[in-house]
Amino acid sequence: VLTRRRTRIDRPATRPTSSSRRHDPDRWPRQREVVDAALSLGYYAIPREASHGDVADEIGCAPSTAAEHLRKAESNLIRGMVR
Repeated sequence: VLTRRRTRIDRPATRPTSSSRRHDPDRWPRQREVVDAALSLGYYAIPREASHGDVADEIGCAPSTAAEHLRKAESNLIRGMVR
């Protein structure tokens, strides 16, 4: 049985308080990495050309982790657009 090696992600100790800083894509480098991988694999293409599993394989994490990063990144981007 093959198991995927997981690496620890260093996260900021506190979340930013400024609205503009909170939605800054450079503030969350791991989310940016996941979104970049998703874009390059065709995750956002219509019809979709990649799955959470494909994105996860590309960045070396579990599909559920990739999905969580994408949801958080999408949420940050959308919140930044409507504020």
